[in-house]
Amino acid sequence: MAKKKTRNRQLAKQHQRRLSERQQHERRRRMTIIAVALIIALLGSLGVFLAFTAGDDEPPAATGATGATGETGETGPTGPTGEPGAQTGTVQPEPGPAEVACGGTEPKGAVKPKPQFASPAQVLEEGMSYEAVFLTS
Repeated sequence: MAKKKTRNRQLAKQHQRRLSERQQHERRRRMTIIAVALIIALLGSLGVFLAFTAGDDEPPAATGATGATGETGETGPTGPTGEPGAQTGTVQPEPGPAEVACGGTEPKGAVKPKPQFASPAQVLEEGMSYEAVFLTS
């Protein structure tokens, strides 16, 4: 009978050892899968990032009028000088494209000279929060 108890203990230990080895093998397998998945995700993210950020090394060129055209008033380092809201000259706009987007029409006064003003007076209150809502076509 003693031999039977000893053999049962031996079998139980062997079962525990095999179970432990199986669990350890599964744990290693899971960790390997996680590591490979993370590496693939990082490489994929890097590829997407490079695809969207790489490309033309030169910045896009400006088209159309990039500044005031025609006669303008004296300007300082930060814009027109003078009393806030005072007219300092006029700006002659350039005609836009022949076709207007979304089937719209060109505004009537689009190519008429526009007045240029000095910087506006400060009307926003300190510490207040303001919102603007834009409706687009």
